[in-house]
Amino acid sequence: GGAAAAQERRRADIMRTWNNIGGLENVKEALLDLVFPMLVPPQKDNVGYLDGSKAPYYGGLLSNPPGVLLYGPPGCGKTTLVRALAATANARVLVITPSTLLRKYVGETELQVRALFSLARKIAPCIVFVDELDGLFRDRGLGGGGEHEVNRDLKTEFMQLWDGLQQRLDDASTSSGGAGAPQVLVVGATNRPFDVDPGFLRRMPRSFFVGLPDWHGRHSILQSMLSSVPLAPDFNLEAIVDATEGYTPSDMQEVLRTAALFPLREARKQAAYSYGTDKARNSGVAQKEHMEGHSCPPAVPTNLGTPPLRPLTTDDVLRARIRVAPTHLGQAYCSALAEYARKASGG
Repeated sequence: GGAAAAQERRRADIMRTWNNIGGLENVKEALLDLVFPMLVPPQKDNVGYLDGSKAPYYGGLLSNPPGVLLYGPPGCGKTTLVRALAATANARVLVITPSTLLRKYVGETELQVRALFSLARKIAPCIVFVDELDGLFRDRGLGGGGEHEVNRDLKTEFMQLWDGLQQRLDDASTSSGGAGAPQVLVVGATNRPFDVDPGFLRRMPRSFFVGLPDWHGRHSILQSMLSSVPLAPDFNLEAIVDATEGYTPSDMQEVLRTAALFPLREARKQAAYSYGTDKARNSGVAQKEHMEGHSCPPAVPTNLGTPPLRPLTTDDVLRARIRVAPTHLGQAYCSALAEYARKASGG
């Protein structure tokens, strides 16, 4: 009973996490395909093998790729997708940033990288999430001049251990259909895929473009963000969707936060007015009682808690949209990203 209820709650939480990511249906489907082998690993008996033999599970075609790349403009949901992926697979996530691996003294950076992959194998199923991939593994030909020795050693050590991890997976898949293979998936996220070292891109054969949401995507995102917000009866969600074209999910969230300030300020002013009125009234009483020789306690606000807020209106959000500009994406950046996406999709 208790275990079944906990499992049902977890399933509901996972569904809610994916539903909170508006749009990107093709990307979500592809990521769920990737995580499925981590959910149902092949067993050591003959279940799932072809013809009852010891051949790899489904011919080895469903084994995870060496790595997955998520790329696109900032604030479009790449990190949120990784969180949802980890929750679905019930996998731990190791988030890698430059400060995680880079060290000042010679040899310490390589030790950090070895410790990372050792830990990933021990706590599998695990997702190694390299955020801002272009900052940590930048193309060696960019920026002019020679590459720093620490960065070069970091890349070499990381790629060797990454290849070793994949070799273990391939060996286990060949010998036992995947049983005993380390369930570790490396996922990289970047805003600038064209700046990433080609050696890393080759190890990420699956790449997914996470771009600005379209009309239906924005509708789904806003509907999710406003699901627990009290709205006016005539709230026009479609008008908000139309007005936020070109906005990232992060931008839309900032618009709604700014819009919520309007009801808050009205309630705050009303509370201050009520306090001022009570204070003036109490001051008059205090003066009268002072003349009669009695004491009176000082005036205090009539409402010490959170003031009640009116429902959010369409006008609140439209006013906030004027104040919150969308993330600026330069023309050169958009052109380079579109060209990379075209090449990555085989166009």
